[in-house]
Amino acid sequence: MKRTLSILFISISFACFSQKNKTLFFGKIIDSSTVVKNAHIINLNTKRGTFSNDRGLFEILASENDSLQISSIGFKTQKIKVKKLHFREK
Repeated sequence: MKRTLSILFISISFACFSQKNKTLFFGKIIDSSTVVKNAHIINLNTKRGTFSNDRGLFEILASENDSLQISSIGFKTQKIKVKKLHFREK
């Protein structure tokens, strides 16, 4: 039985010359009881990815309407669409 991941997103805007109109998203991957280490996060629009660290934290460049796919062994793969509200959250 695969467990479900919970994703916490925090966005911070900054100027990035190579990725126009992108925002650096910081997030934390957790399940119901603990953090998820080494989860794979990929921006399906840019085909760029990253992994969560030992504390479940990750960062990735994204913009509004990008789709992020989060996967980890033993968990159900999830896709999340980046929405305007993610840019307002701190």
